[in-house]
Amino acid sequence: MSYKHTHILMLLTILLWFNAGQAPACAQDIYGVGVIPKTASKVYSLSQLTAHNLRKEDVSKKVVWSTFYPEYKGQMEKLQSDILNNPGKYPLQELEDPSKSEPDAFRRWEYQMRSMPAEIVSPRQNLLSVHFIAPDNITFCQTDSFDVSINIKNVSGFDLPIFYFTITNLPGVTIDEKKLKLPEGLSFIKEANTFVFNNTFNKNATTNIRVHYRVGCDGRGGSPVLKGKLKIRAQLNWELNLIGYLLDYDKRKLYKVIDFGNKPRIIQFNNQTKY
Repeated sequence: MSYKHTHILMLLTILLWFNAGQAPACAQDIYGVGVIPKTASKVYSLSQLTAHNLRKEDVSKKVVWSTFYPEYKGQMEKLQSDILNNPGKYPLQELEDPSKSEPDAFRRWEYQMRSMPAEIVSPRQNLLSVHFIAPDNITFCQTDSFDVSINIKNVSGFDLPIFYFTITNLPGVTIDEKKLKLPEGLSFIKEANTFVFNNTFNKNATTNIRVHYRVGCDGRGGSPVLKGKLKIRAQLNWELNLIGYLLDYDKRKLYKVIDFGNKPRIIQFNNQTKY
């Protein structure tokens, strides 16, 4: 992003970069292949989290959300404010692409983000209550499509900042994007099976997502995804990933917050022909 030509526009640009305490763009995409490199302490750098899937086994500890979130909420903004008011204290991040300029304040903030350790935590109690309404059985080459309704409620006790909401891939079926029914403020990343809550999800708020699936058929009475079986039972579940990081300002430590559903919906998928 280039510098703005006026002081006011430059400050507005910096504030947009700082929005929601998000990490540098390269550290936000956690939907790549592979797993996070193992460390003895389960403390990582942002570069280690880049383009890797986050799993339950990567969580270092469970936290009590009612005390954890208030303690660190707003501390990222405290760092951003200090950078703006005391720029001489903070080094500049080297530009990855010298042909593109970025505001100095953002480069100072990015340097801090990249230099801090990051820990992955999960709340002891789910932040969301999620209920799937779905068929019990799907038979390949007999059922062309089906719908799943996802009822979501914020039960965290707080307004939740923007986040990713990912659902499990189901075998032999694909989501029909054209028939997705999304509430205002949500978007969908097909490659990751992920819905993005682009606005604050208020305390006790509810919403509903309706997903339309297309069922595959190979013309021989089934789908090879069952790998020689006549039926398999698949779990439809969810996970949440808060976009960006919470910050311990005094210790200069980042926390990535992820949450996993613990009440999966079981759907049985059937082949009419055994491969």
